[in-house]
Amino acid sequence: MKKIKRPLLFILFYFLGMLVSGFFSAIMLAILNIYLSGHGFTWQDEYIRIVPFFGSALNLIFTGLTLGGGLLSGSAYLLASKRKENDVNAAE
Repeated sequence: MKKIKRPLLFILFYFLGMLVSGFFSAIMLAILNIYLSGHGFTWQDEYIRIVPFFGSALNLIFTGLTLGGGLLSGSAYLLASKRKENDVNAAE
């Protein structure tokens, strides 16, 4: 059971990180679109055409941050549970 639990935990954190990164990059793209269109840019302008490149760059940044944070927290959880098991085994 323990051999199954660890990879599933990392896979869960990976997909959670992807979900959070997609959410934040979509919000940042919406803010960028609203900002650019509020300053008189239309879809025919050069600045608006590069918005998808900003979106993919933001998605990569947020994916890296959330995936790294997810892996760190997953590792910390596994280390804490291992330490707790060792404490229980030592008490017995």
